[in-house]
Amino acid sequence: MKEIVCFIVFNLFTFQSLLTQEITYSYFNNTDSKIDAYFETITQKQLNNIEKDYKKQRKEFYKNQLKGLQKDIEDNAFIYNRDLYTRTQTIFDVIFKANPELQNEDFKFLIYRSIFPNAAAYGNGFFTINLGLFTLLDSDDEIAFVICHELAHQYLFHIKDKIDNYVSKINSEGLKNEVKKIKRMKYGQNSAGMELLENLNFDFSEHSRSTELEADMKGLEYFYKTQYNKQAVITALKKLGDLEELIFTHEVNWTATFNLMNYDFNENLLKEQATMFNSSKPINENAWDKDSIKSHPDIEIRIKELMSMNPNLAQENNLLIDGNYKEIKALSEKLSIMSLLDSGNLDLALYLISLNLERQPENNFFFIGKMALVLNDIYIFKKNHSIGKTVPQANNLSEEIHLNDIRRFIHNIELFELKNLIKNFTKFYLSKIKNNEDLTSIYKIYNKN
Repeated sequence: MKEIVCFIVFNLFTFQSLLTQEITYSYFNNTDSKIDAYFETITQKQLNNIEKDYKKQRKEFYKNQLKGLQKDIEDNAFIYNRDLYTRTQTIFDVIFKANPELQNEDFKFLIYRSIFPNAAAYGNGFFTINLGLFTLLDSDDEIAFVICHELAHQYLFHIKDKIDNYVSKINSEGLKNEVKKIKRMKYGQNSAGMELLENLNFDFSEHSRSTELEADMKGLEYFYKTQYNKQAVITALKKLGDLEELIFTHEVNWTATFNLMNYDFNENLLKEQATMFNSSKPINENAWDKDSIKSHPDIEIRIKELMSMNPNLAQENNLLIDGNYKEIKALSEKLSIMSLLDSGNLDLALYLISLNLERQPENNFFFIGKMALVLNDIYIFKKNHSIGKTVPQANNLSEEIHLNDIRRFIHNIELFELKNLIKNFTKFYLSKIKNNEDLTSIYKIYNKN
């Protein structure tokens, strides 16, 4: 995550009031009949255009996609913030104006609350952009290329082709013969069957290297017709390619965060517990999440292909940082934290809040208030003996060692010690910060006497 912009002002009170302004957002839900009706409409159009061969099987894919979208609505997966939505809509409008062939009456996009950077086309006119993408990238130009890439998936019919190819494959003579062969096996039948099923697994968001490259090339055509900076093509792809290195790599400085006034942070809270299991091979417990949302494989190969076909791109790969975009980055990260708190992802929320408190040693009023909130949420869940349902235990075999530190802290700290920490934290900062509703509300709970 990038460092959030620091505003320079001369009046501390004015500065403080600016940063404590409420960030307004909402979630799309089942009471929003327009969204629900929209998903029904675009799905029905897909169903009406299905070819005759294996029609029932093809229908199942689109109906399952609709169920997935409806479940996302139930889970408050789509977030609305006027500033972020308007900024993104403007980028889409610029791309559509430069590429009139892309006009589509079914077009709509929503912002997905995930902190992992990605965007997706659903093949029916609907697109999603993750909050994490705004945090990862550094300009409207980079966002625009990612959108062009996803628009290319839509207009190249990659989702439809994928479904058609899959249906043809599962009904092919070759697959039928393979199933018969497994049935005749004396040994290893179960493992062979499981391997076959795994190879047949279908994911709407997953694309092959060839389709990704096609979307890159077609997206590049759309992008080049706009006035956006052409450097953004390579810089955006490189940042997506470095995604693995940007997630949970920071070690929280606990003493700097919590050693305030008379409180001394207990380092024993971070110690690993003895385990009966042992392995020399670490695992990455978040690999599924990252792989499932990062539907852009082989980025280094794709960059080389793009450069070989477009030599000018090789001269346009400097880092882009748009000063005006920093506010969007800051907003997306704040919205990510607020959404994580809403959904009870306390370990991830605590990680991002701690990260930002360290990176902004001064003028961090928002994150101080959210730290008070997340500590209070942890206290409530622990008091109700339900923290295990919300925050998983640390996994000593996991590669996510710094996220493990967060989880050990949450599970190891006793209620009385957590109460003292919250009391001290809120008391210390309330003496320095005024008009912070989050901080004040939690202070009043733990400092009644």
